[in-house]
Amino acid sequence: MSKLEQLINELCPNGVEYVSLGLYCKISKGKQLNKENLLEEGDYPAYNGGTSYSGFTNNYNVEANTIIISQGGASAGFVQFIKTKFWANAHCYYLQPDYNFLNNNYVFHFVKSMQNKLMECQHGAGIPALKSNEIYKLQIPLPPLVVQEEIVRILDTFTELTAELTAELTAELTMRKQQYEYYHNSLFEFKDWNIQYLSVGELFEFKNGLNKEKSAFGHGQPFINFTDVYKNRWLTNEKISGLVNVNPSEIENYSARKGDVFFTRTSETKEDIGMSSALIENIPNCVFNGFSIRARPITDLLLPNVNGRINCRFYGRMK
Repeated sequence: MSKLEQLINELCPNGVEYVSLGLYCKISKGKQLNKENLLEEGDYPAYNGGTSYSGFTNNYNVEANTIIISQGGASAGFVQFIKTKFWANAHCYYLQPDYNFLNNNYVFHFVKSMQNKLMECQHGAGIPALKSNEIYKLQIPLPPLVVQEEIVRILDTFTELTAELTAELTAELTMRKQQYEYYHNSLFEFKDWNIQYLSVGELFEFKNGLNKEKSAFGHGQPFINFTDVYKNRWLTNEKISGLVNVNPSEIENYSARKGDVFFTRTSETKEDIGMSSALIENIPNCVFNGFSIRARPITDLLLPNVNGRINCRFYGRMK
């Protein structure tokens, strides 16, 4: 029997009570710090709606070791634990547990486990937001503090192990990417060969994709969308997720066929723009969407078929 099980058996013989988080935890909202007062460097980070700090300031309004929850924006409901003093901006909730009943780290682990639920509670037609009442009414188990501390010890241990493993895997992935970039570039250098260089525009015909009303999606013909291009190096019928209702002229004008290369054209983040994917099989009546660009080879000699796959030189990110 584990230490936690022993504690629960001894201290909670009749089970554990669940209470609304707001009964034993003060939920406050930050104070507006105008954008012009944010600094690139400063003594304290400033947190607003988002998954990271939005800048720095030389003042703070919240003490260190505090749980915060994003109040506004696409990340409303995102939970963090801030270990330094900081400025809580107007789109930032911060939590202050009653230490007579709740362990601070115990509350963090609990609220973090509720993060997806909180993000599903976003409201508003414009910029999403989270009401403080959604946090207040979360039902938190309330065992004795010594039980909470043992739960925190176990979860902190797993958190540390996960962080170590993530760092190791990240380092390995970075090395593999560097190796790929090195060979990717060196294998396409023909210093000792009489090779003709042409612009991509001389070899490909470019076209923006199809835009349709929302009611046209979900039924009809196969449809290559932004996420298909972003997530896949090679596109096949199995990797195409969308359907759209199109007429014959649209199929002709926005067709997608074997040998076409697609680039992501627009996104909320710069990192997602310019990713590319090659279609390696013909899919009847397949079209592509307006958030993508089609690059169609002018000559069949450009992209020879190698083991059933297109040899696409500029797969990855458009520099």
